[in-house]
Amino acid sequence: MAEPKQVKRNDVRVPALAMAKGFGRYGPMKEEATRPFEVVEDETLRQMKVAWGAFKVRKRIHVYTDALRLVKPLKYSASDVERFSFVLAEFQHEKWFREKAGFFLSALINKGKDSDYIIHTAHLGVEIDGIGHENTKNITVEGDAGFGVGDWMKRGTIIVNGNAGQDAASSMDGGSIRVKGNVDKDAGRSMRGGSLIVEGDASEGVGNAMAGGTIIVEGNAGEGAGSEMWGGNVIVNGDAGDNVGAYMRGGTITVKGRAGAGVGSEMYSSALTLKGDLGDLISHPVAVTGGEIHLQGDYVSISDIIRQGKIFHKEKLIVDK
Repeated sequence: MAEPKQVKRNDVRVPALAMAKGFGRYGPMKEEATRPFEVVEDETLRQMKVAWGAFKVRKRIHVYTDALRLVKPLKYSASDVERFSFVLAEFQHEKWFREKAGFFLSALINKGKDSDYIIHTAHLGVEIDGIGHENTKNITVEGDAGFGVGDWMKRGTIIVNGNAGQDAASSMDGGSIRVKGNVDKDAGRSMRGGSLIVEGDASEGVGNAMAGGTIIVEGNAGEGAGSEMWGGNVIVNGDAGDNVGAYMRGGTITVKGRAGAGVGSEMYSSALTLKGDLGDLISHPVAVTGGEIHLQGDYVSISDIIRQGKIFHKEKLIVDK
């Protein structure tokens, strides 16, 4: 019987996802070299490569369904999926690689018999989008995740030992996602259940249009946190930018640090709590049309165009319309 072919790879310098600064603005981050690694290529890995080659990505429609169909006949373990994540470096020059890799890995994980999976991305020169699409398992991402990590997630867990791109946890139904770094804009967009914990900063639009679930940002959040929310809970342990809770229709938002101007602009209902100081509302009038705003810190002014709702300052009712 022939000996398994050993594939050795060289060092790859990896650009990490830009780090958030202030209210979620992103700037360049220093690149770090990864260690060389070796993958033993056996029949299982060869069959995975064949399935990868047959997986065509031209449009997003039906792409994940095609990936599920291609991986269904394969027999593999969680260790094989981890090894394949290293092998992806061979294909990162391909068109649509980011989307293709995310859907293919998600299909392997969801169709696999094991419950726990590790995906490596730090050796890649580009990010992988959609890791954990419709996830039902426990995934650890060693490195950064691209666009839409955990989108349409049903259950299970995802831990990202790095940063995450735009739309993390979008349309999520259940389970939990923890990002050890920062997340790009619209994290938790249209989220319906589950939890998203961001240990770093979140860019603008965190919790945009969410209907359920919980989002906790340990650092700062950008502009429009919780905008157009229908339900769920957003907690920002640091500061938040302008227009927190704009157009809210339900749910709760708590900002433990300072918030910018335009808090509760055009909010219809729900509860918004600000424990830090509030920005100047003179140049950014707020048209609150319902709900409650609880202010624990200092504020410059309160808009005179509040049509309906209540505002409390240090538990004292100061506006009641």
